[in-house]
Amino acid sequence: MRHGRLLVSFIIVFVVGFSFASMGRVHEKVNEARSHLRELGVKRPDEIVVFKKPPEGEPLYLSLFRPEGGAKGATIIFFHGGGWLGGNPKQFFPHCNWLASNGYGCISASYRTAHEYGTSPLHAVEDANDAFRYVQSHQESLGFDSSYLFAGGGSAGGHLATSLVTYSGHNISPVSPAGLVLFNPVIDNSSDGYGYERVKFLGDEFSPIKSIVSDFPPTLILSGSDDVIVPAETIYRFSEKLSDKNVATSVKIYSGAKHGFFNKDPFFVDAMHEISDFLERVIGGTETRMATGQPRAI
Repeated sequence: MRHGRLLVSFIIVFVVGFSFASMGRVHEKVNEARSHLRELGVKRPDEIVVFKKPPEGEPLYLSLFRPEGGAKGATIIFFHGGGWLGGNPKQFFPHCNWLASNGYGCISASYRTAHEYGTSPLHAVEDANDAFRYVQSHQESLGFDSSYLFAGGGSAGGHLATSLVTYSGHNISPVSPAGLVLFNPVIDNSSDGYGYERVKFLGDEFSPIKSIVSDFPPTLILSGSDDVIVPAETIYRFSEKLSDKNVATSVKIYSGAKHGFFNKDPFFVDAMHEISDFLERVIGGTETRMATGQPRAI
């Protein structure tokens, strides 16, 4: 009996200890990110909220930036890039800081990556879906009062944002963002696109360019002319397919810009103004398909 009590005590101590250790690692990451932000002069998140506890490792969290001044009734959740291999939510902290200072709610979400969790791109899609649903159902308690919930991301994060709408399978069901904001998004996972060897077992439906649905939301795509990972030609093919489905689509290709251009000058501020204008057009009901059926070039 004494051994039984010792075993139970050990299990309780181990579980509690593991939980505190996991949360401790989350706080370490947050503190590291905050230190990085201080160096950049960027405001830290208003709050960090855990939205999921996967079995492979530490909890997944949302970094919340609440709108300042007169809130405009819209929130956007971003997913960082990193090829589904790595990356960090702090990538979008400067963008969230800019949007929050202009009246928009903004969230940067973590998700499982191969290097940290040993998981596949499918797990990342699942986490993005769970993050969006969590925000959707907890907006008030999170401090957001938004009629419009957008999604966005860069590179692989752009794939995750798009997959919120396009991917259905493995117990994942699509959701309905008010609109998408995509930076050089990975939207072609075929043998001619990005990441084929890692996702080919998931079939064509994992590739957003082959899974466009009729109720696809208004979409803003910002990319670079010199991007060799997601070539401009791929962006144009995708935007034309969206327009063929009568989707309100705005595209801007930055001359001389490479992959990840949107994170730094001289492109950052212009990209943020494009996002703000897009959000206002969607909220105001003026982001519509052009009469020619072609994507809007901005």
